[in-house]
Amino acid sequence: MSKNEAAWGDEELYESLSQPVTKEVSEVALRNFTEGVEQLRRQCGIPDVVLACTVYLKDENGERLPSPIQLMSLGHSDVSTELGAVVFRKYTLPLIQRGEQLRAASVGEEPVT
Repeated sequence: MSKNEAAWGDEELYESLSQPVTKEVSEVALRNFTEGVEQLRRQCGIPDVVLACTVYLKDENGERLPSPIQLMSLGHSDVSTELGAVVFRKYTLPLIQRGEQLRAASVGEEPVT
């Protein structure tokens, strides 16, 4: 996936949002974002929401750190499980399958389909 695809066509915005921040700044940003999602859910009448997001971190020397992933589920737990499965199937499973195809090809095996 290119940066442009990841940025949904707004590479400049994505680049700006991807700049690493301190842990303190990230905690405030994630809290405000999740609170905003909760408010929008109520305002828009959306019963079930599954959210995964991240903020890129830096240490006191400006070095990039592993980034936390904020997960949130609002609504009925059974529906949240279904939504999570759909996201996995749509975005994660194809990456796993492609990795397996590349691995199989690298050792001369027939890939599992």
